[in-house]
Amino acid sequence: MVASLALLTVLGVVLTILALRLSGGEEKGDLAAESAEGEGGVSDDGAAATGPAVLMEPLAFVPVRHALPGACGSPRPPVTLDDPDQGQCLTLDVASGMEVTRLAGPAEAVFSEASGGWAVRVTLLERDAVRFGELTERVAKEPAPANQLAMVLGEDMLLAAPLVTGRIDGGEVEISGGFDAQDAQAIAIELGAS
Repeated sequence: MVASLALLTVLGVVLTILALRLSGGEEKGDLAAESAEGEGGVSDDGAAATGPAVLMEPLAFVPVRHALPGACGSPRPPVTLDDPDQGQCLTLDVASGMEVTRLAGPAEAVFSEASGGWAVRVTLLERDAVRFGELTERVAKEPAPANQLAMVLGEDMLLAAPLVTGRIDGGEVEISGGFDAQDAQAIAIELGAS
C-alpha cells in the first residue's frame, strides 16, 4: 500500500511538471538529471556511466482529446499542439499521459518496413514499458480522435500523433511521421542518440 502511494505521488509530480511544460508554465526542473541519479548518467569523474540513456529532453506520450481542423492559432491555447501533417489543432489530455526521461538504450534512426519510411526507434525501460502498455490499451478503446497518442519531445515538439488500435507491449516504440533520413537522425540526436 505504501509503495503504491509512493508510486502515485511520483507519477503525480511528473504529470504536474509535464502539464506545466505543455501549458507554458515556468517551473521547469531538470527531470533528466534528477532521474539519472544513481542510474546511468555521468559519473563523478565526468565519464559516461553504463545503463539507461538519459534523454536530452523529456519524451511524453499524451492522449489526444480533441482534434479541430486548422492551426491552433497564436497565441496557442494551453495543452494544444499543431499537427501540420494532418492540418489539425490537437487538444491533449496531459493528466492521462506519461513522460519518460530515460530509455533502455540510445534512440536510433531506422528505415521502418511497417511504415515504409524513416522512423525513430526507442526502447523504454521495463517499468515505462509496462506503463506504456497500459496507456496504449486505454487509448485504443477510445473513439476517434481520442484513440490518438501524441508523442511530444520537450515542451512542444510534436513528433507524431498516430491512431492506437491495440495495446503495445514490449517497450520498443517506432515513431514515424513522414520523416526523411535527416529528420529521423535529427530527432534521434535530440533524444540523445550516440
